[in-house]
Amino acid sequence: MQDEAQLFTFVEYQPEAAEEIGYSDYSYWKSVWQNFIKRRTAVFMSCVFILLFLFTFIAGPIGNYRYDEIKPDSSKVFIHPNSEYWFGTDNLGRDYWCQVWYATQTSIKLSMLVAVGEVALGVIIGLIWGYARKLDRFFTEIYSILVNVPSIIYMTLVALMIGQSFWILVGTLILFGWMYPARQVRNLVLMFRDREY
Repeated sequence: MQDEAQLFTFVEYQPEAAEEIGYSDYSYWKSVWQNFIKRRTAVFMSCVFILLFLFTFIAGPIGNYRYDEIKPDSSKVFIHPNSEYWFGTDNLGRDYWCQVWYATQTSIKLSMLVAVGEVALGVIIGLIWGYARKLDRFFTEIYSILVNVPSIIYMTLVALMIGQSFWILVGTLILFGWMYPARQVRNLVLMFRDREY
């Protein structure tokens, strides 16, 4: 049987060496990136989205017509895809290619504006909701009412009363979409406010 002198080698305590050994170059964003790269589906879909995003802004000049120049033409109704009309035409003789890419561009702009607006408004309301105890019941009642009624009803009423446009749609979606980020921020504020440091 071997004795301890043969199994272990004792070293002197060196604080500098201990710090070097204990150092870790861990980075949260580096870890997120590495996990993202491992998922092929996520990488593929991100590339598709980036290409789609870029193409929506260059597809108009590539096509033969601009969206704002498209006018109904009864002589070009339901033309099959060809070299002039890449996606064909609709029942009014309008080019599908221009319509598809203009609609995609509008959808991307809408989603980005609404996402930023909802988060900004939700964070502001959530902070007020969490810090001001007197307003807790007020915001809770508003939250309960807005969450329990389908948002399509609100948007339909706003469209009927005010009208239909891109900016009205953005404003309506933000106005009735702040509840979930606000609730999360409010819960975090309550958690950190009542914590003992």
